[in-house]
Amino acid sequence: MTRSARGFTLVELLVAIFIIALLMAILFPVFARARAKGYQTNCFSNLKQISTAFQLYRADFDGRMPYMFLQAGDGTYYRWIDVTFIYSGTEQIYQCPACEVEPGDEPAYPPYKTPKEPRDTSYLYNQPGLEAVRETLVRDPGGTIMVMDGWWFSSREEENARALNAPMFNIEKATPEMLACWVNNEIPAVPVYVNGKILERMHRHPANMVSALYFDGHTKGVLRAVPGDFTPQKD
Repeated sequence: MTRSARGFTLVELLVAIFIIALLMAILFPVFARARAKGYQTNCFSNLKQISTAFQLYRADFDGRMPYMFLQAGDGTYYRWIDVTFIYSGTEQIYQCPACEVEPGDEPAYPPYKTPKEPRDTSYLYNQPGLEAVRETLVRDPGGTIMVMDGWWFSSREEENARALNAPMFNIEKATPEMLACWVNNEIPAVPVYVNGKILERMHRHPANMVSALYFDGHTKGVLRAVPGDFTPQKD
């Protein structure tokens, strides 16, 4: 009694490879979209926790919003993430999962208060509209953006990373019109602080939406903005 063994033919192998490649082509974009959506969900969670830290800060400082940064007499810079970190207790929430801050990156504004506090952030604080403003003067809390997606470049990927990141801690000359342009993925007529590379990093979520935290604590993805979104007055 003889036993015959039959292997795969070349045609069968090619068909199997084709089917596997087709499935990969179909599934990889699905996985990529799911991952991007997960990043955005985590980003909203970060912003919610930052909102709580802002509320606790205002409760301790007569209802006043923090400065973008302050320099103490000893030369130490106290930035908005430094003073809110006291209430949040975790530096992970200051990094969008789609734009993480790599350990060891050069700081934009040295020195720091303590080595344990967050080095930097990929979220942008509405300095021109809300820096040191009392909460009673915010007439439109549901329509005023407090923090939104910013950007971050590691020193590993960009030779001039420090210069690109520096505006994350000082945009005092930015107007509401300029901030609206950034959200709308447009270079302002006066291109201060940003360039195309920065705007591309800023619009990192699905559909080019910018994650935004509003003064009343709610978050949402923003596709279009107007200057009034960055002022505490009613539009």
